[in-house]
Amino acid sequence: MPRSTGQTLHRRMFIVGLAGATGVGLAGCIGDDDDPDVADDDDDDDGVEDPPEDERQIQPEFHTATESEATNLHQYHINDVHSDFRVGSLMDGAYALDMDDEFYPGWVRDVENNDNQEYIYTLYDNLEFGAGYGQMTADDWEFHWDAVMKQAAVEGDNWVAHASFSDWAAIDTLEAEDDTTFRIELVEPDPLWIQTPAIWGEYIYPAELVEPYWERHQDGDDDAGIDLAEDEEVLNFEYTGNLGPYEFDFRDPEDRWVATRNDEYYRRGQEPDADLWEEAPYFEEYTIHTIGEQSTRMAELETEGLSALTTSSPIPPDEVPVVEDWDHINMYNVPSPFSFHTSYNQRANGWEPFRNREVRRAFSKVIDKEVIANDIYHGAAEPGQTFQPEWSEFFESDEVEEFGVGESYDPEGARDILEEELPQYGYEYDGEDLLDEDGNQVELILVHRERHSPEADTGVYHAEQYENHLGISIDREQVPTTVFFDEYVDQEDEDGNLLPNAGPRDEAVSRRDWDIMWSLGLNTFPRSPLAVDIFWGEQAAFNYMGWHEPEGYRIPEMISGVGDDLDAMREALGEVFGLLSREQPVNFTIYTFDMAGYHETVVPSPEEQDRVEFGWGYLGTTWHKTDDPFA
Repeated sequence: MPRSTGQTLHRRMFIVGLAGATGVGLAGCIGDDDDPDVADDDDDDDGVEDPPEDERQIQPEFHTATESEATNLHQYHINDVHSDFRVGSLMDGAYALDMDDEFYPGWVRDVENNDNQEYIYTLYDNLEFGAGYGQMTADDWEFHWDAVMKQAAVEGDNWVAHASFSDWAAIDTLEAEDDTTFRIELVEPDPLWIQTPAIWGEYIYPAELVEPYWERHQDGDDDAGIDLAEDEEVLNFEYTGNLGPYEFDFRDPEDRWVATRNDEYYRRGQEPDADLWEEAPYFEEYTIHTIGEQSTRMAELETEGLSALTTSSPIPPDEVPVVEDWDHINMYNVPSPFSFHTSYNQRANGWEPFRNREVRRAFSKVIDKEVIANDIYHGAAEPGQTFQPEWSEFFESDEVEEFGVGESYDPEGARDILEEELPQYGYEYDGEDLLDEDGNQVELILVHRERHSPEADTGVYHAEQYENHLGISIDREQVPTTVFFDEYVDQEDEDGNLLPNAGPRDEAVSRRDWDIMWSLGLNTFPRSPLAVDIFWGEQAAFNYMGWHEPEGYRIPEMISGVGDDLDAMREALGEVFGLLSREQPVNFTIYTFDMAGYHETVVPSPEEQDRVEFGWGYLGTTWHKTDDPFA
């Protein structure tokens, strides 16, 4: 699976609606209510003074919190933001992307692009694994490809159960050139390869650690991958060496994760921005508290028990108006690439009329996205229209049809459409109510997650709109996240595996029936969205709702053959996102902002104080505090 942006270069998730960021970094943009692209100035009349920039000192402690414990800390298995938040403090990853979506060094100090198909990666020469494994070399990366990623992505043998193997399917070969250089040859040219998530956030183990387990697997030992995950050196993070800003100290599950400043951190003093990295990181101890109760997290932030609530567990939208009144907390409004949408079940256990495009469009017309974004989410969201945010360079406004904003919020027009389209399915209106063939009012099941009150309130709003304007009774089911995915999103294939698309829509259905689904968030990858066909279309791996493209359109064909031509790629993707907006396989409801709060003494890097665009936070490890409120 893809990985998340953030200050220590980690994984992005398909279905987690939070963009993870560790330490004091953030992924996205910051701003005030008047201008979302400008940070607070010294003369702002908001009661918060900007701290001085020239007091970069190492402070004793940094405290933050997440709402959940890590689910898996074996780096191959990480597929949730809370796990990655912790491991990311110990391991940087290959590289980051700056605010221009350009390469910024991590373990890799330079990347050379040869004709969009061959990419040459050069590692820093001072990278050291722990536990006596020595220097990280290009051979470690070649082994990672040969024994782990190629096995899963090409050979179909995911013996280590790697969560992100599909990112690497575009690679044909990966070969070491010398100790610090490896070369990647892609199957097809891709001018956006550096922006894709395959390499830039990847964690790897020393080849010498993994090799004995790989040999066991080759000899037929089916438990080799499991035993690797349970290796003491893996469980205790003995392998991390100088590869991240902090070293693992201890973990008290369901309570706290503590890491200490890495005195041998490889990035210290390196160009570019050597002055910022000179003594990085700027905290002796870094603690992540696990605090499940929202009220407790907020109380700790208010009473200065926390340095920050970051985008891994941001400030809930309903708390934003409260936190804005706290003088000691600076609020950061971080746009997210996650599309939260309202899905229509077109599989055999859904409502049959949802296979009709006009019916789906009618349902989308009765949802006022501005009410959701501004009133329910308190401005911590903006209306969506397709599978790209409007700020993406791949969003073509001329191609996209709007729903649920301005005049496109049209309950009366929606009712007219249903009156025309539904009789062919045996449904008729009698006064205000929509009736079935037996004369009973139509009842549909709407399911959503029970995460925070705006999500629940949005579910209630959907139900009210469908009932009041379309005459349909709604059975609203609010369920835990695990139930949401296992019982509603996924289907079971013939081998018992749970998959978002386990087969044809007339054969594969979810364990529990549903008709409408709210609150699923999917990453739109606005920097490199060519993998859109993973999500949308009859054969798409994530086609949980069973949508089929209209006749004459197949998304893989629409984007084929454009990999080497960026202009052609923009045009093709613009057409795809326009098609999705018109077809409404889902109602692309909102794009959320992750609302992070930092103590006023926390100082971003100078560049991130002056410029605050998407990608802001890539220098997060260089952030510091002007003093220590915990002393």
